[in-house]
Amino acid sequence: YDAYIVQAPWLPPVFKGLKSLTQYIKDNDETINFMDINQASRSAVSFGGEVRALPLDTDYIALGWRQDVFDNTTIKNNYYATWGEMLKVPDTIEELVVVSERMNGRHDYNNDGVMDWGFCLTPQTNYFQAFLAPVMQTHLHECEKFDGEYRCLGADTGQNMFFDVDNFEPLIYSEGYRYAVELYSRFIMSSNCQNQTAAGVKCDRKTAFPTGRCAGVISMPGTMTNLLREGGKYAPKPDVRMDSVLKPGQYWGRRKVFPGSRRVIDWNQEGRPLVDCVGSVCPLAKHGINYAPFFAEGGESYALNGRQSKPAATEAMWDMFTWLATLPVGEVPLAGTYRKSQLTEEAMEQLADHWN
Repeated sequence: YDAYIVQAPWLPPVFKGLKSLTQYIKDNDETINFMDINQASRSAVSFGGEVRALPLDTDYIALGWRQDVFDNTTIKNNYYATWGEMLKVPDTIEELVVVSERMNGRHDYNNDGVMDWGFCLTPQTNYFQAFLAPVMQTHLHECEKFDGEYRCLGADTGQNMFFDVDNFEPLIYSEGYRYAVELYSRFIMSSNCQNQTAAGVKCDRKTAFPTGRCAGVISMPGTMTNLLREGGKYAPKPDVRMDSVLKPGQYWGRRKVFPGSRRVIDWNQEGRPLVDCVGSVCPLAKHGINYAPFFAEGGESYALNGRQSKPAATEAMWDMFTWLATLPVGEVPLAGTYRKSQLTEEAMEQLADHWN
């Protein structure tokens, strides 16, 4: 093959067989704008100072939710009458679990006479780690406070989800890890996987969501588009939805950033206790919530064969890569937002228009 679509974590054993793209990127940076690509994606494809693949995707975890469920007056009234709280789309992993539990087994979203689930998922390791990340990671760089706001541009803090970087002590025994495990376990037991997982049977959001039995779903961005787009490969059809409750201009399938956490571990206290997300413990919080959407697999990157391709084939493949780099994120195959410029208000509005 002359070129490959790769995931960054797969590169270490094979990167020497891939062509260095460093000079290609320098020669075409007006088109590619490499530094606009998020830092984590750039780092994941760089080895020994050489770039071995061009990232055009980021596999973060996102939350999808059904507006025809959350805006259904009957469901909302029942929810308030039962729980004394208004039904709302979750902002935190704590709220996500509670809402999923309260919705599970109480409503029939697809009108088949069977009570349906809370949120749906595929119980993979990366989805558990999406629950873990906002509890364990609050700031990857040291922070200073200026004019009432924190700026985190200092030295690496070493925060991660797996071990102490100074002594390699595993973090799985910490309060934060236990907290995330408990939340995730409760989430599973209110999801499409509540029976299959306990029985050791495979469970998948891609088969559950089209049935119309899910109030929402967690997924990576490429698959999320196929779950929420009208006519998407995994989207529920109109006959298993409740579109009649929607107002003109509303759409049944919505997405938002993966929920954060109001509880985090304090890396500066002995034993790293679980504490409230406030002040210097949680310097990047928004409204008391720490967000850390888990960077799942690096996303799709594009690489050239470094050993046996003809120059003409290499140039043709590189031309295709540079063309893909110019496309809006909604038009790149399977892509999630991977550039800083794609996070501007204008860019997000354009992406929302494309999804709709």
